[in-house]
Amino acid sequence: MCGRFALYAARMTPEAFEARFGFPMPLIFRQPYSFNIPPYQDIPVIYQEKGAPPAMRDMLWQLIPAFSKTFDSTYNMFNSRDDSFLKKGFKQNLLRRSRCIIPANHFYEWEKRGSEKIPIKFEMADQSLFSLGGIYSIWQDPQGPVRYSCSIITVPPNKVVAPVHNRMPFILPQKWEKKWLDPSFTDIDALVDMMEPFPAAQMRAARVSSEVNSTRNDGPHLMEEIEESEK
Repeated sequence: MCGRFALYAARMTPEAFEARFGFPMPLIFRQPYSFNIPPYQDIPVIYQEKGAPPAMRDMLWQLIPAFSKTFDSTYNMFNSRDDSFLKKGFKQNLLRRSRCIIPANHFYEWEKRGSEKIPIKFEMADQSLFSLGGIYSIWQDPQGPVRYSCSIITVPPNKVVAPVHNRMPFILPQKWEKKWLDPSFTDIDALVDMMEPFPAAQMRAARVSSEVNSTRNDGPHLMEEIEESEK
């Protein structure tokens, strides 16, 4: 699963950002956003609607289907397993035409050691910005504006994540980002085939402060690595 992540810097020039994603770099990529982002709140999401260029907007990180009577859900749909798209239904329809990217610098999982939960951050080996693949939904309030929500797709873990958790978020290789956003690309089989664990050789893991365990805590100190000898 993916239940917490961080977004704090694009670490690229505005020109490189626009070349990569197709729109000018927003201010949130030029200053820290959050080092401890939990589900059930608005997060910055890159998406592309039919006939329009890529764009960014806030979306609730908890998928609310368009057919829901209210903008809430009793089901935990902030994550969507890769195998959930093999069956026909609203998620497969969203995968076909409503895909998105959730930019991140790292994500967290917790290693269990007895009664202790040790937070581990997972990031690119070069600590660059990466793209989490997701789907999004548009919900119409009969008495108000439309509301957007999203879900991060999860896949089996690679060798870096596997010792800590049996799932990991779907990380898009840069070469697939534009195709993933393109709403005219609707080949379900090809889209499902794209959902592979990111290459382990391009990732690294590190223990971080237990302050990450509380969503009330935020700040750059949360990303500081802790050596095992510092227990």
